[in-house]
Amino acid sequence: MKRLFVLLVLLILFTVSACKKVDMASEQALLSDIQQKMYEAFQKGDIEYVKKYNAQDLELFFTEKEFQVKISFSDWIRNFDINFKPAGNVKITVNNIQWIVSPAMAMCKSEETWEENILTKPIKKNYLTTKVYEKRNNEWYVVHVHQSFMP
Repeated sequence: MKRLFVLLVLLILFTVSACKKVDMASEQALLSDIQQKMYEAFQKGDIEYVKKYNAQDLELFFTEKEFQVKISFSDWIRNFDINFKPAGNVKITVNNIQWIVSPAMAMCKSEETWEENILTKPIKKNYLTTKVYEKRNNEWYVVHVHQSFMP
């Protein structure tokens, strides 16, 4: 029994010591950089960067004044050219960013203001946005977005 206990303790110590230590501050800085570049990609109409850091199984949920919509990644990308391709069509301002970061998952909550020109008419909308990131094959990807309209 004593040997079993010692073996169990050694196994636990080996497992804990073998776990890779993750610097959460560095991970948050990396995620912040990815997110900032994502906003820049939207503003430039750069679909390739957007594709690079959004998971193929990403689902987006948008809540506007009078409707809610769930959009798949493929539908969202298909409409990217219409919504974001004209460079300068979108200006995004982000405030009150809050992160929760773990070794494999992260969540970011922020307030976003999107200024767009839709059919030459300027529109300004404020959103509360939550993004969930997942680390896959040592890379961070957005796996979920929920954006709610704020009056």
